[in-house]
Amino acid sequence: MEAETCLKDALLKAASNLPSKYRLISNFNLLYILLTVQSLRKKMDFQRVMKSGESWSDRNFVLIATNQISSSVMTRFGFSVSKRIGNAVIRNQMKRRLRSIVYKFDYNEGWNAVLIARKGSIGCTYKEIESSVSRLLIKSGMATDRLKSKTR
Repeated sequence: MEAETCLKDALLKAASNLPSKYRLISNFNLLYILLTVQSLRKKMDFQRVMKSGESWSDRNFVLIATNQISSSVMTRFGFSVSKRIGNAVIRNQMKRRLRSIVYKFDYNEGWNAVLIARKGSIGCTYKEIESSVSRLLIKSGMATDRLKSKTR
């Protein structure tokens, strides 16, 4: 019992030194450290990025991003998958895939970005989507590198 509390205290102490993009979640006796990338949720946020942002694209996706004034703010992502891509199941699957790929990178702070799926992304495998999105993120200068703990 004492070993468990010592281990838990050591984990809490180590977790307190993590950057702000990580969040510590305690569930019963287990501790989880999750990477949190905030998302754009309001229509005005999407419109602001679309209007004033710079864009990078390939045949599968378009990345539109704008740098916020304050660099202490976390990077926020929004995903746009239109009905041309498919029905609701396919669109939600694409958004889940994009979200999981976005979590694998270490970002320069202070960006707002919208990732738009094009018709070319229909039928792409996870690896193809991952390579396409990673090229866009690195080309834009938003992502510095992939997180070591998230790569396989």
